[in-house]
Amino acid sequence: MMVPSPLSKRETTTSHKLHMCPVLSSPSPPNISTRMKTIITYIIMLGSAFTGLSGLSLDQILHAVDQTPDVRLASLRYEAASLQVDRSNSPIYPSLSVTPVARATGSSEFPDISRVGIAGSITLDIPLGRGAEQLARDEALAATAMDRQAELALTRDEVLLDVVRRYHTTWLQMELASVLAAEREAARSRYDADRHRYERGEITLATLIRSEQSLQEAETSVNRVLADRALQLHGLSMLTGLVLNPEDAQNPPPILFGPQLPDQSSDRAVDLRSTDLNLLRRQTEYERLNTSETPVDSVLEVSRISTSFAYLTTYGDISASIGLSPNSRSASVSYQIPEIVLVGDTPSPQTRWNASISVSVSIDPNIHRDLTEAQTRVALNEAAIHLELAEARLTETEQRAAHDLITAREALDTALEQPERSRQTREIVSVQILTGRATSTDELVADAAILRSEYAVHRAQLELEQAAMRANPEQAARVLETLLSENMEDAS
Repeated sequence: MMVPSPLSKRETTTSHKLHMCPVLSSPSPPNISTRMKTIITYIIMLGSAFTGLSGLSLDQILHAVDQTPDVRLASLRYEAASLQVDRSNSPIYPSLSVTPVARATGSSEFPDISRVGIAGSITLDIPLGRGAEQLARDEALAATAMDRQAELALTRDEVLLDVVRRYHTTWLQMELASVLAAEREAARSRYDADRHRYERGEITLATLIRSEQSLQEAETSVNRVLADRALQLHGLSMLTGLVLNPEDAQNPPPILFGPQLPDQSSDRAVDLRSTDLNLLRRQTEYERLNTSETPVDSVLEVSRISTSFAYLTTYGDISASIGLSPNSRSASVSYQIPEIVLVGDTPSPQTRWNASISVSVSIDPNIHRDLTEAQTRVALNEAAIHLELAEARLTETEQRAAHDLITAREALDTALEQPERSRQTREIVSVQILTGRATSTDELVADAAILRSEYAVHRAQLELEQAAMRANPEQAARVLETLLSENMEDAS
């Protein structure tokens, strides 16, 4: 069964909608150069495919990108990091703790319990601000959330471009199946002619067998391409969660860049820095270590200041204390509840009071500070090495992307010359048929050659599209977002 190719249909339509990248498009110069002729030919040939075919389209698949597993997983990681930041930034409220105490009193001379009582304490912790440790944790959580946000954006862009590449592959396979089907018909016509010639004794059996093998190979090629396309569509269906039927029509992919790309010498031609997550992380880590100041630890450090007052009554001590911790920026107020005797005699009356002020001081011989400074220097040098390696790998990748872009341009220029030569050959065959020097098989071969040359152009066009996306993925993703928003506006 011959698979129809959207680009093989040359139906006349009133309008063709061609999506062009607004950033990369440029006004036409007044003189029509060879390059502009190439551009015009490119746009006309691929633009003629936009005939409003019903069926599978690229924008339908792109709308399902947010439901892909990679994007959903990255979104969940970002959501979890954001929740941690919100929780860390939430106000710090005072906390109240109550500690009940049951007490039994006796003596070594008399094993019986002489007195049983209950007491307790109440402590109120009042936060006065965020300490250095809390601020460091908040900063680390905020950095993690920013990293997860960048990861989500880059993951979504990668999935967008991956979907486009897969769509290109399946569409080219559909068109290749049309070409192979035409070549199969030519092989069948040649085999039928050779079979009649063999019956008339004009050719040998070996020639007939070779003709039959060519027909079988053509049939196998068609089936193989259709099977490969079904597998590709299944992978695309698994990625997006959409039900994609290989028998449904597939619309041609829209033009995103085309030949309207910056020259390879332009700074806009290749830009991978904004989408290299490894480089972005290395840069952030190096800047953090390079700009952070090593805390200077003093020899004497006040860790806590507290004052207390106690008043001894007949029933026990009534005490209160106030403490302040500069490091954690918190204050605490505690109250000791006097003992209530449940069993036994109440102690003899006596009254006294005492007050105290205490200061907790830690002494550090600066060993910790020296170790911290050494660790910071080592971490900074290590971050610089990792950043240099990431820069080197990125430079190599950019050079490869620029080379692929140049190669794709040249391949498109070469492919654009093939259809005209194929059509000229077809005209020659038509004349030869009138004079009896060519057969209907030659006519089928010439028609298949035209389809093959047009397929080569379309493949070169999409290879240029993919090379442009690899060279500047961020801009390609923005163009895809624009395409989606335009289609949503048209639908509304």
